[in-house]
Amino acid sequence: MTGGADFIDSADAAAVARSALVAMPSGGLLFFKGPQTFPLKSRLAAGSNFTCIPIPDNTTVMGTGPDCILQPDANVVLGDNDVVMGNKNADVTGGNNILVTNLVMDGNKANRVASKAGLLSFNGASGAKGQNCRANNLYMRNANGNAIAYRFNKNGFISNCWCDSNGSTGIGTPSGLYLISNTQLVIENVIITNGAWRGVKIDSCNQLTFNNVQVYAMADSAFSLGDNTSNLDFVQCIAENNTGFTGLNFAGAVGTINDIRIIGGSYSNNQNGIILAGARNIVKGARIAGNTGSNSFGLWLGNTTTDSLFEGNIVQNNGSDGIRADGSGFGNIVFANNRSVGNTGNGIRFTISAPTLSILMIGNDVTGNGGSIAIDNPSAFFRTVSNPGFNPQGYATTTPAVPASGSDQQNTSGYPVTVFITGVGSGITAYGITDPLGTLTSFTTTVNVGQAFYLDVGAKIRLTYTGSPTWKWYGR
Repeated sequence: MTGGADFIDSADAAAVARSALVAMPSGGLLFFKGPQTFPLKSRLAAGSNFTCIPIPDNTTVMGTGPDCILQPDANVVLGDNDVVMGNKNADVTGGNNILVTNLVMDGNKANRVASKAGLLSFNGASGAKGQNCRANNLYMRNANGNAIAYRFNKNGFISNCWCDSNGSTGIGTPSGLYLISNTQLVIENVIITNGAWRGVKIDSCNQLTFNNVQVYAMADSAFSLGDNTSNLDFVQCIAENNTGFTGLNFAGAVGTINDIRIIGGSYSNNQNGIILAGARNIVKGARIAGNTGSNSFGLWLGNTTTDSLFEGNIVQNNGSDGIRADGSGFGNIVFANNRSVGNTGNGIRFTISAPTLSILMIGNDVTGNGGSIAIDNPSAFFRTVSNPGFNPQGYATTTPAVPASGSDQQNTSGYPVTVFITGVGSGITAYGITDPLGTLTSFTTTVNVGQAFYLDVGAKIRLTYTGSPTWKWYGR
């Protein structure tokens, strides 16, 4: 160890490190040289929260790689809000220009009293975020709490880390990454495995990018989005075999989570694949497959899903509906070229309240499911076009009753229909077609059996007649 003090095997590495840091008031390099396990036998003895090794500004903490292990002693007391290393202590100036790299941090939880104590934490303050804090090339394991926490930070990085076997059941803090009130962070090439709770918990964050973050075998959701979280990118991420709940889970209040972009990756073999709601969301090119359990949906959309695009996803072999939408406030959504096949329930199902804005489904393969496309509350704002397994509906289309003479019947099937006249009653003397924009064109003429009328989605037809005419609708 360099930086102002020497280390011997019997010493307390935490105390030696703190002495070295005191000798570097303007920052510098704290270097741990392996192969060695460095025992941390004490913590900083003042302040509201404690850490074994506090990190001041402008400091690099570096080891020699996998043979360089920092481990708290079984007897060092770390409470629920404490960490092994970080600038968490209220008496330590820190939070800017910090790099921790090339180390193994082992929480030694098998030999320690259980608490929520984590391994590494970077903390700024509300209105004065810490900047340029970086965690790189770290193996973080066996903590009672989370591996890495960032609070009130911006312009930071977490990269090339493995977080394994962290967390404790029911403690309410994630096993991998805990991200609170951050902006402009990049998290890339991180693997999180075998956690006792969630993998990544994100609260009150914006402008975060997750690139190739892989989360496996959590006891809860892999990724959890909390309140006031927006403008996040998940690029080629993987969330698989998380038996507790969901690959990516909307876990905040409706209306507070928006602008989520999920591009590629896999959200498979969990209880649910992706649960999402809010405005301006994109899920494109993802694999969402094999999610099984109670109410196991592939892509599950909730209240106020608007102005969003779901395109080119493989949604396959899930335990209920492949794509499911529940709630209200839906509109201006496009589902395009998804392959939702082999699901126990429907390929796509809407139980939502009848929308008042457009929902377009085009080119989605919904073959080989328990059902194809199901719309519980039809509306003229649904439109389905060229969806194999659903379109065309042909004579399977529900034919509504002929309304009273001169009254309109709207096409709310979701697809264009041809209306065939099968009986004229005592005579049909006029008809009218109102287009989807509300323009009516009427014709005073005799209508005969076999005559047909094209009716677009949302358009209306009216007949003027006596007696009891009949018709048959053919879905395109």
